[in-house]
Amino acid sequence: MTEPKTKPTLLIYIAGRFRGPTPWDVEKNIRAAEEVAFQVWSLSTQLTGGYVAALCPHMNCRHWDKTLSDDIWLAGGLALLSACDAVVLVPGWESSKGTVAEVGLARKSGLPVFYSWDQPEKGLADWAAFAAWAQREIIQRGMNDANG
Repeated sequence: MTEPKTKPTLLIYIAGRFRGPTPWDVEKNIRAAEEVAFQVWSLSTQLTGGYVAALCPHMNCRHWDKTLSDDIWLAGGLALLSACDAVVLVPGWESSKGTVAEVGLARKSGLPVFYSWDQPEKGLADWAAFAAWAQREIIQRGMNDANG
């Protein structure tokens, strides 16, 4: 029996601040990241030949704030990032030391970094660039898969 062909899927890391001065501020940061993650997943409906999937670490540890040291969370986030194809930033990311480190690692590793659609000034144009990049990557990966 042959395995079904799968479409190329890009894994996109959602980067943005997590911590906040109150539990409600943390929750608002998580919800902002969730919104960006959903928009990334939704982009799949506009692509031909493949998909994009969002990896949103905020959702992975929603109620665990202050349960372990920041070093553990940051190291885990960087490990997750290393498995991804690109990064999309949540508005307000600049105020997070962890996100700044994630962006630095992404750029050092050659991963493309994009702003979400609702970022002031850069957002819509960069979101269009993200969509175009994703489509090119999917086409390229599909061709590579077809050529074995």
